Amino acid sequence: MVEGKVTRISYFAPNGRSTLEVFRNYENELKSKGFQTLFTASKEDLGYSFQSRYQGIYSQVFEYSDFNSRYVAAKLSRAEGDVYATVFVTGYTLGTTGDLQLEKNQTLVQVDIVEAKPMEEKMVNVSAEKMASSIQDTGRVALYGIYFEFNKADLKQESAATLGQIAKMLSSDPGLKLLVTGHTDNIGSFESNRTLSERRAQAVVGELVSHYSISNERLFPFGVSFAAPAASNDTEEGRAKNRRVELVRM
Repeated sequence: MVEGKVTRISYFAPNGRSTLEVFRNYENELKSKGFQTLFTASKEDLGYSFQSRYQGIYSQVFEYSDFNSRYVAAKLSRAEGDVYATVFVTGYTLGTTGDLQLEKNQTLVQVDIVEAKPMEEKMVNVSAEKMASSIQDTGRVALYGIYFEFNKADLKQESAATLGQIAKMLSSDPGLKLLVTGHTDNIGSFESNRTLSERRAQAVVGELVSHYSISNERLFPFGVSFAAPAASNDTEEGRAKNRRVELVRM
């Protein structure tokens, strides 16, 4: 799942240009710009009706065209935000085209680009001292440096730094007990997100207990789903702020 600013561009190659020729040009251009190929395949490996994901573009012109089709997904890693690009190349077969004049097997190209925006560092990197200060002042602290596999409760290795700071704070204040609350954005149903947020909160508690020797009597996991948003879910920036773990003093 990739989120960010989306750009979609449809191209119709000149007659006589094969899908392979056009595809190789895009592939080479991506590599020259520093993109890493994530996945690439031709029609035989893409599976039946792969092109149906492009339904509605130019009144089905992509959806019903699967002559010598090819696809590539690539990623460019940047400090200011990663860029993802997919290129789907196929030969025109059929589909309502309105005023478009296309010849049989003419090469069509769909380029989709997603520019992701990284989370602000000040939201991600929170020291034990800042956590303690926030809990002292407001009774809670929101953390964005705990990462999970998509739609799962499996903690990613990048979470270690924040988990270490939580353990440090708890070790410095032996009497502190916390609710560990998982929060999500509003993509998906409330109940599925409630279950997911609960499992993620439990995963954080489990990691603190098993790897940092924190007593499980001091930690209480709770899944909030999207019941307590920190920002609007109408934008990606808002949804990113809503996907978090909060520590609440008991």
